[in-house]
Order: sequence, then C-alpha cells, then structure tokens
Amino acid sequence: MAEVLGIVKKIMSRDAETVSDQQRKRPGKSEVFRLYGDNSLITSLTDWRPEYSIEDGLRETVTWFMESRNLNKYKSDIYNL
Repeated sequence: MAEVLGIVKKIMSRDAETVSDQQRKRPGKSEVFRLYGDNSLITSLTDWRPEYSIEDGLRETVTWFMESRNLNKYKSDIYNL
C-alpha cells in the first residue's frame, strides 16, 4: 500500500500521510499471509498481456476521481466487508 500511495502522491503532485484504521487491518491470525498480485501464470499460458501499467491505471483512476460527477457515485462513508 505504501508503494501505491507513493505513486498516487506523485501523480497528484501532493504530499499525503497514511492514516490507519484499526478496524480495517488484517487480523494477526488471518489465514492469508501475503497478498500479491501475480499474472505470470496467465501470461505464460496465454497471449494475454496487461494493457495498463500500475502507474497508468492509477493515473486514470485519479483522473476519474477528480471529476465531481464521479464522486457522487462513490460512497466514501461506507466501509463494506
């Protein structure tokens, strides 16, 4: 998450700090020990390749959120589990 925040801060030319919410942290005895996205299997077995880099995808996401009409669609006050 720190890496993603760093990319978003760079895209937006802003400095921001991380705020943690204890309720949203993964429990210590969670059955998931690591969360990594890895597309190497599908890229080795097929002709599929990602169309976006992480930077391009985040840039497009930031642009979407900057439009006020889109913010009406996003419910930032609700945390769904």
